[in-house]
Amino acid sequence: MIQLVVVAVLSLYIWGFAEPCPEADSLYGAQKYREAAQTYMNCLPFVPLDGRSFYRLAVSMEEIRQLDDAMTYYRKADSLGFAKSNVRYAIGSLLARKSQIALAISWLDSAYAAGYGDFDKMLHDTDLMYLRDTPEWTAFLDRTERKLRPCKFDERYRQFDFWIGNWDVSLTSNGVLVGHDTITIEQNGCLLREEWQSQNGHIGSSTNFFNPETQKWNQIWISESGDYTFYEGEWKDSTMQFLGRNFDYNKHGMAKNAHDVYAERGRQCAAIYRIARSRKK
Repeated sequence: MIQLVVVAVLSLYIWGFAEPCPEADSLYGAQKYREAAQTYMNCLPFVPLDGRSFYRLAVSMEEIRQLDDAMTYYRKADSLGFAKSNVRYAIGSLLARKSQIALAISWLDSAYAAGYGDFDKMLHDTDLMYLRDTPEWTAFLDRTERKLRPCKFDERYRQFDFWIGNWDVSLTSNGVLVGHDTITIEQNGCLLREEWQSQNGHIGSSTNFFNPETQKWNQIWISESGDYTFYEGEWKDSTMQFLGRNFDYNKHGMAKNAHDVYAERGRQCAAIYRIARSRKK
């Protein structure tokens, strides 16, 4: 009879008709970790391949400070292939709590190799406090950030950084103020965003990024009126030079007539052929 019950439970679980340990899941969701741990232990013999339940059992054990048991069940969840990045991060964190620095770093490396991507959480995770101020931790932070935020460290992506800031924009011909530009850096250094507002209230935006496939910069400008321009450019002769195709929404046509050149001039950034930008104080 017991064997029949086991077969029935396994069949329902395998075919997705039932959660493997619903009572334990309910206790886990209610953060009743001691009761959840016991209920998972009673359930898991019937579903020995359920990595999620082993992971939740491990979390429950860690919450009630049964760290050795937690480690055992984390490793079981990892061996079953469940959420490897999160499981390996949890193992690394647990090893850090036990001051096993080298092993902790090794598992954290493995977590990021498996796809873990929450760098900011790691920086503020109190479970990792025992790794702070160690050379291993410093080296780990450096190589991990370079993997997760490559644009930040790639000099090609930094060529246009002189444009970042708030600008008053005026005509080079007569110095008349025509608008204001705000340039921000986003996506961990992979993107520059422009927000433009003219003196008469018109607005527009552009996104600017280095394309490693073409080795060129791209700018995509669009205004509130539906006009847009696709630019391609490069850093050349200490200037950022763009050539683009402009679409006039009302004329429904494309023309190769857009040309911008940006150059750093101390506290000024000039789009040389038409306007000058002066950095706001």
